[in-house]
Order: sequence, then C-alpha cells, then structure tokens
Amino acid sequence: MSLALMVLAALCLAYFLVLLVGAGVRSGFIWFWAAAGAVLAALAWAQHRHPLPPAFWAVLAVFAAVGLLLFGGTVLRILGHYRDRGEPGLDAVLVLGAQVKGDRLSRALRYRLDAALAYWRDNPGTAVVVSGGQGTGETATEAEVMARYLRSQGVPEERILREERSTSTRENLLFSRQLLPPGCRRVGIVTSSFHLYRALKTAEKLLPDVRVCGIAARSERIPQVHYLLREFLAVCKYRITGIL
Repeated sequence: MSLALMVLAALCLAYFLVLLVGAGVRSGFIWFWAAAGAVLAALAWAQHRHPLPPAFWAVLAVFAAVGLLLFGGTVLRILGHYRDRGEPGLDAVLVLGAQVKGDRLSRALRYRLDAALAYWRDNPGTAVVVSGGQGTGETATEAEVMARYLRSQGVPEERILREERSTSTRENLLFSRQLLPPGCRRVGIVTSSFHLYRALKTAEKLLPDVRVCGIAARSERIPQVHYLLREFLAVCKYRITGIL
C-alpha cells in the first residue's frame, strides 16, 4: 500500500511540474496536483510508520469509487462536445473570453477566436459577440483584445458586438444576451472543447428563448486531464449552487 501511494504521489507531483514548466499552465488550480501529491506522500509515510486501520481504507475506497463514477459520467458528457461545429446560418456566435496577457491573446483565447473566424468565414452574415471583462494583469478588457484580433483578420467592425463586464462563464452569457441582435433565435457558443459542455448547459438555462449549439475550439493536449478534472469540479459547483 505504501509503495502504491508513493507512486501516485510521484505521478501527481510530476504532472504538476509538467503543467507548470512544460505546458505553461498558470491557473491557480494547478496547485491541486502538488497538494494531492503531498497528501498521498503523507499517507504513504503514515502507513509505513504505523499501518492505518482497515476501516479507514474501506471508507476511503468507497469515497474514491463514488468520486470516480461521478467523474467518469461527467467526463463522458464533456467529451461528447469536443467536435461540435455549430449549425449553418446562425444569427450570432458568442465567443467566451479567456485570460489575456497584458493586451495580448493567450493561446486558449486565440484558439477560440480562430474557431469563431472559421465559422464566420463560412457564414459572413452571422454577428460575432465577444465577451470578457478586465482581470488582474490585463491592461485591456478581454472583449477589446478579441475584437482587435477579429478586425485584423477581416471581420468588419459592424459585425462585432462587445460585452466587457463579465468575469465568469455565467456572466459571459447573462450579460451577452442583452447584446444579441433583434430577433436572434439561434446562437453558437464558442469556447474551448473541454469547457463547452458546461457553457452549453448554462446557456440553455440563461437563454431559454434561444436555441444554442456548440462550436468547439482546440485545446492543448498535455493539460487535458487537468482541464477535465477542473471542469468536473466546476460542473459540480454549478449544480450545487443551482446554476445548472
């Protein structure tokens, strides 16, 4: 048991380093992997010094099994939207914001914008709503940086609508619905593949009079497990708080 725990601890710590150094992920949630590694290492040390009672491991196994079942079911729903490409002739596409570096696009945000651009070039009559406020370390709103990039890629200014107050997925959708063109009935939600399930479920609740579909942007491969775990916890939080 101690050896298995130490192997798991090493894997968590190694993944943390890969995320931080190799993949360049800077979100606070990456520290989950360091914390998990530390907890597993402490359990291994405790088990080696003084074996913990069987009842402890039995309870832990039950919690782990339930957690894995919930995680697996949610991940299947998330993965089901990884290849969403929207529908032709949507009234609008809504691009959800992501962190910018000063006033420069992050890779995640550029991927989202490129997915929106690919759709818009096939459907130039569709309005593009860009949504995102200004956070720590950002010298301009995410929406402004996004609009600037779209203009540089040939999208006319009159086709771009900006929502510049939001700080979360829920606010992206809540504030952006006020900007949708009159008579708008079909909207494509553009966001990272791993984020699309939660965004669509939230949109279905906040935009009951609009038919929504997904347009998935690519996401980095190495942090996929990290992204999926973070999304699972976010979906759980949204369900507990009644957002979903």
